[in-house]
Amino acid sequence: MNIVGKVINRYLFEEALGSGSFGVVYKVLEANKIYTAKVLSKTYILDEFK
Repeated sequence: MNIVGKVINRYLFEEALGSGSFGVVYKVLEANKIYTAKVLSKTYILDEFK
């Protein structure tokens, strides 16, 4: 699922910085400040929290 360019809870997901087995790390903007956000993969969540 690509969320680049989408706004979620005031955060604009500007670009994907990297990915791994747990999910994807994005560069996000909120109120002209830069943050990072890790979005966990659905597979990881379902396997980890059965």
